[in-house]
Amino acid sequence: MVPLFFRKPKSTFRTRTRRRDMATDAVRLAKVRKALDLAIVDIEREREGLQRRLDFYLAKASSLMDVTGDFSTRTVEDETELRTAEQHISEARHRLGTLANEAVQFAKLLEMVDDVPRAEVA
Repeated sequence: MVPLFFRKPKSTFRTRTRRRDMATDAVRLAKVRKALDLAIVDIEREREGLQRRLDFYLAKASSLMDVTGDFSTRTVEDETELRTAEQHISEARHRLGTLANEAVQFAKLLEMVDDVPRAEVA
């Protein structure tokens, strides 16, 4: 029996066509672009929902402050509700900043994907 490394290969080494490589690359980049596009849409959807809730809390806190008067005349319950609203407002503003930063970063990634050199068919 002849050792494997002495056997003549049945076929020669082959590569895919340049056109097929380009198609594979384009599909790969399209998947990355789609994922980034979806992430940006999700960020915007979250931002819009959070902004609506923030506007609600701001209006609620403002209304409560108008109705309850100054600090010295507020009930403990009213003061607790105001502090809770302030905490939620602070958290929402922080999250909105985080979302804005993510949107900018994902937009930069999209630019990078769009700048990936495309092979040309010779």
